[in-house]
Amino acid sequence: GNFKNNYFVEIIPICKDDLVILPKELAKNLSDISPLTLIKAVGAGIHIIDPLTSERNEINTEKYWRYEFSAIMTGRQLVPFIVLSVEPIIQTVRPSAKKRGNSKKSRMAECIIVRESDFGVVDTQFTVITHLGHILKEGDTALGYDLTTASWTNDREYLQKMKSDIPDVILVRKRYPT
Repeated sequence: GNFKNNYFVEIIPICKDDLVILPKELAKNLSDISPLTLIKAVGAGIHIIDPLTSERNEINTEKYWRYEFSAIMTGRQLVPFIVLSVEPIIQTVRPSAKKRGNSKKSRMAECIIVRESDFGVVDTQFTVITHLGHILKEGDTALGYDLTTASWTNDREYLQKMKSDIPDVILVRKRYPT
């Protein structure tokens, strides 16, 4: 006979490079990672990275649907920044952090950056800590979220209660010349 199959699929509203605030319980469940994290990949699970400590973790589908969260900033809100200087940081690993070995995928660095649109016009520089120390060099362009202009008041109050320092800028990835 003729059979017709219907599939009902619910797709999570999160994409690579989105900035999310994890629910408090989920952050504690994931080795007490900072609630302010970046999405590095979406597949069978959601791969996240803490941009201020370079800690990585994975959220499986069961955990996502139990705690459900959405992006507070998406790729459309990425702003280009010019890197003025890069200084590597030697950091200590938190005891509760997941042990991942020596990662070549990220290295912490302190960068001085300026908005590409302000370069040579306004002298507003930002000093940021980033997980992109392994690929950024002086003169590079990096895409990041400018949190000084972001408006997400409810979540910001939650973050301040968590005693997280909210940075002015979170760098997401390097923009390569075309």
